[in-house]
Parts: sequence; C-alpha cells; structure tokens
Amino acid sequence: MEGRKHGPGVYWYSDGRILMASYQQDEQKGMGVLWSSNGHQAWLTDSGVQQADLDLQTAEEKVKDLGLSPPNFEGE
Repeated sequence: MEGRKHGPGVYWYSDGRILMASYQQDEQKGMGVLWSSNGHQAWLTDSGVQQADLDLQTAEEKVKDLGLSPPNFEGE
C-alpha cells in the first residue's frame, strides 16, 4: 500500500482542520472526527462525509476508539 492511506491516521488540511479516521485502500472507511483549526468544534464523519456536530468530550472518546490520541490545541 505504498503511497496510500491505510489504517488509522491523521490528515492535516492546509486551513488547519484535522481529520482523524481509519482508511482502507486510500479511502476513509467508517467513523472519523473532523476538528476545527482552533479545536473549539468537532464533527462526526462517516466514510468521508460530514454527518453531525460533536461535543468535544465525545469527539475525544471517538478518536481514542480509533486508537489515536486527540489533537493538542494548547495555545489556542
């Protein structure tokens, strides 16, 4: 899978947003969390499609369920 996303990972957008999700063959599969650039908002994604607003505690729990650590927005 060289050069492709596969498994849990973090994608940083150029505008500062952060997507934390799981990938199979370079496509997001299942649940993920999209964070605003300042970390004050989060959204649930499903297979790459934004689904719903999340409170920050729920967003952190969902990221941990993916086996990832929530992003650190200190200094914001």
